[in-house]
Amino acid sequence: MKMKISESTNTSVLKPVKGTRKWLVRLITEGQGSTGIYTKEALQGSFAEAFPVGTHMYIDHATEIEAYERPEGTLTKLAAVIAETPHWQDAPKPGMYATIEVVDQWAPFIEQVSDIIGVSIHCGATLVQDGDLVTTGEPTLPVIESFIPSPVNSVDFVTVPGAGGRLVEALESFKNRNAIMDGSNKHNSERKRMDTEFKEALEALDTKLSALVEALADKAKKKAKEEEEDKDKKKTKEEEEDKAKKAKEAILALADSDLPEVSRVRVAEAIARGYDAKTIMDRETKLVESIRESLSGGFAPEHVPSGKSADDFEAEFAKLTW
Repeated sequence: MKMKISESTNTSVLKPVKGTRKWLVRLITEGQGSTGIYTKEALQGSFAEAFPVGTHMYIDHATEIEAYERPEGTLTKLAAVIAETPHWQDAPKPGMYATIEVVDQWAPFIEQVSDIIGVSIHCGATLVQDGDLVTTGEPTLPVIESFIPSPVNSVDFVTVPGAGGRLVEALESFKNRNAIMDGSNKHNSERKRMDTEFKEALEALDTKLSALVEALADKAKKKAKEEEEDKDKKKTKEEEEDKAKKAKEAILALADSDLPEVSRVRVAEAIARGYDAKTIMDRETKLVESIRESLSGGFAPEHVPSGKSADDFEAEFAKLTW
């Protein structure tokens, strides 16, 4: 005879075991459950085969409609899987135990409610013959002979366990993981703080460097301008000194020249007004020579303006200026 069974078991505490997001779970206990009687022989004989490694564990048993429409279960409620072959333990309470691994999404929730929830098996089973039924008051429950393997068997997290199924304890590494995560969060927080401070320090340094570069650039421009001005001043000074030297030389040459007095005065005035001394001297000398050549044979009529005498011409010559 076969029947569908769903049995729950409460959680209890055992020593921690190594693993990641893992819990040690008592899947079912020996004795009476809510839907049958489970003997040690039946549990040791076929339970592990019916609930092998990889068996899914869901949040709550599926409803009748859910089991009909989706007997394989739903991913939205998939919370864990059996991570090792179930085995018999006498303590702390006789039953079948296994390590399970909880998925990240449900891990915080399972840890938070682990003390107030249980686990419940969901599978098919064969029963012993009627003559072997065990009566324990009202009502009489069937004795489970064996558990039937099926890919849709599950061990689910439930609110009210019925056959001793419980989360035993979060394994040590799971606890350590939380501690590591807390430490990691603190480390990340500290790192973010340091990153922020480092970024602010870099920004402040960048501001100072930008100001320094700008100040140095302005200083360089100012220095270049001053050097250019000094260069211009030096050039101007050199030009003035050269002009003064030439003027001095011209004055000395003028004193020794045979130019008439009026020419000397005119050349000196022109030099004083900034004319080039040599150029003025050359032009004045040529002018005087030209006039002298014209006067060497006396003034020709064509050289004397109409109505003017030679004396008048010389007087006009004296009026010429540079």
